[in-house]
Amino acid sequence: VSPIPFGSNTYPSEWIKALERIRALRFDTMVPGHGRPTKDRVRIDTLIAMLKHVRSNVAPFAHDQTPESEVLKKVDLSQSEAAIAGKDPWLRRWFRAYWRDPIISSALREARGQPVLQGED
Repeated sequence: VSPIPFGSNTYPSEWIKALERIRALRFDTMVPGHGRPTKDRVRIDTLIAMLKHVRSNVAPFAHDQTPESEVLKKVDLSQSEAAIAGKDPWLRRWFRAYWRDPIISSALREARGQPVLQGED
């Protein structure tokens, strides 16, 4: 989804693998399910980098009892937010609601070996 991806209820490691497979495809134009068609792989590379960044920042909390609410406060995604949403207050709001909080939650569950269920809040 562009410009703000949906990070809810996903396994970030699996998403990275899927994006890497898509990136390896030979295409002239990629037509995503949401967003504008593109002729390059910039969006794919951006998503992969964002997912890897989230996973590496959540990893230190994988084996401790830090509550998710505290992890959400400690993981800094401000660079991704600035790159995706810029200074637009509306996009920044949706970045936090659709990407930052849900993807941190999913990455934390994945890192802790907990299931990430589709349709779960």
